[in-house]
Amino acid sequence: MPPDFDLPLAYSYTQSPASVKLSLERRKTEISVTGYHVATVTDAGLKVSHQLKYFIEYAAVDKLRFSIPKALDERIHIPTFAALKEKKRVEEKDGRSIWELTLQDKVIGPLAVLIEHEEDLKGLEPEKPQDVPIADVRAEDVKSQQGYVVVRKEGALEIAPQAENLEPIEAASLPAELRQSNLYLSFRYY
Repeated sequence: MPPDFDLPLAYSYTQSPASVKLSLERRKTEISVTGYHVATVTDAGLKVSHQLKYFIEYAAVDKLRFSIPKALDERIHIPTFAALKEKKRVEEKDGRSIWELTLQDKVIGPLAVLIEHEEDLKGLEPEKPQDVPIADVRAEDVKSQQGYVVVRKEGALEIAPQAENLEPIEAASLPAELRQSNLYLSFRYY
């Protein structure tokens, strides 16, 4: 019985013939996503990995969508995984590219998708800070989305964060797989 159903499906009867009529309806797919975004700052560049952990409930799907800033179209890398059949950019909306992943079969339950890209930081000069945004990679067509943004520091660059709509959190509050060496900053979003 689903957790949101609290009425019993048992009846007693006192007269014959007795009958019960059930109204049945297939539940719509509900997808929730937790994003794990890790930016590693080195003296030469910024390496960013975005892991979107989809959780698909009630009805299986064979397509998932996510969006990225259009400027990343030619630079993203989506490593192949067992369930992936095809990946393609399907549309552009409000400066963002919508990507669609077609899966081998319909999937229900957990599925993780990794999206990676790099930024070259070789043009940095002392006392001339440069703003380098961590790309907003997000799932599309989902019921809910939350996640974590982690910044790791491997080098001598100064980092001054300018976070919007993110809650700073202690490393101890991060999921275990995000508690890595050289952790410099960590945030959570809802």
